[in-house]
Order: sequence, then structure tokens, then C-alpha cells
Amino acid sequence: MSNGNLGLSAIAPAILLSSLFGGEEGERLVAVETRLGAVEKSVVRIESKRDLFKIRLGKVERSVSRMEGKLDSYFAAQAKGK
Repeated sequence: MSNGNLGLSAIAPAILLSSLFGGEEGERLVAVETRLGAVEKSVVRIESKRDLFKIRLGKVERSVSRMEGKLDSYFAAQAKGK
């Protein structure tokens, strides 16, 4: 369960109760739910950016490994006198 879903499931009973009692408390709970939805969207965006960063980092690591291999080959050839 994602953080946002956990928050929504935690506040759902309060929203149901507020619909029974109505009034100002109900409006406050709806406002809290709206803010919680915005927080959930932010968490999803951050998770997406983190995943993209991991992909980019993986590409950089592979490029560095290739460069290290080329440098190792170059220095090995230099050591042999070629």
C-alpha cells in the first residue's frame, strides 16, 4: 500500500462520519482529504523522479565501466610496448 493510499484509508472513516453529522467538520475533513491527495501526487512525482535518477545512474555506471575497460586495455598495451 502506498503512503497516499494509507492516508486515504485512515481518513475514510472520518469522512463517512462527517457525512452523517455534516457541517463545518465535514468541510474540514474534505479539505484535509484534498490536501492529502495533493501530498500523494507529490510523493508519486518524487518516486518517479527517483526511478528516473536510478536509470540514469545505471547508464553512467555502465559508461564508466566501458571507459575503465578501454583504459585498462590501453595501459596494458603501453606496458607491452605497443
